[in-house]
Amino acid sequence: MIKKIILTVALFFMALPVHAGSLEFSLNDFSAQATVKQKISEDNFGASLVNAKILYNSKEDTTLGSVGLDVLGNIGVQGVQAGAGVKLYGGTTDKEDILSLALGALARVAPAAWKGFGFSGSIFWAPSVLSFLDADGGFDSSISVDYEFIPRARIFVSYNNIRIDIEDRGDVTADEAFRVGVELIF
Repeated sequence: MIKKIILTVALFFMALPVHAGSLEFSLNDFSAQATVKQKISEDNFGASLVNAKILYNSKEDTTLGSVGLDVLGNIGVQGVQAGAGVKLYGGTTDKEDILSLALGALARVAPAAWKGFGFSGSIFWAPSVLSFLDADGGFDSSISVDYEFIPRARIFVSYNNIRIDIEDRGDVTADEAFRVGVELIF
């Protein structure tokens, strides 16, 4: 399953035009997460991005991948962006197979007056009607604090919480962790 996700994501990104993007890697003692983001368009109103994420959590027995499309725009206050997105999740948690389509919201606050510090967060929800295999819904939320120590690199601390509603079992925690990481912007 993971090989198929990685191959699909690789082919997807090879077909995109070249724009600015980023690579994030974060970890703790029992989990690691890697995310690739690629701008596909940008204008005065904001930007459209595609992203792909892979997560491994040994504590929760989770291997999860996602691909998504986000749109972000300035909301009239310098350094504040908000947006919406859609993500397709696939993988396994606690020996259950997951396939879900989620809708969500995201925001980033990093005014120039904060001199490199910023906050970001996102919430994605997969309703039952868009969840398949053993999944019957899901919720993915994250919040992070970061510091841009050079123009193309950020360090961050994030809290992530992914809960999957499994048929006949109820909510299962797929990931709940604080992680430290780095984002490289290219």
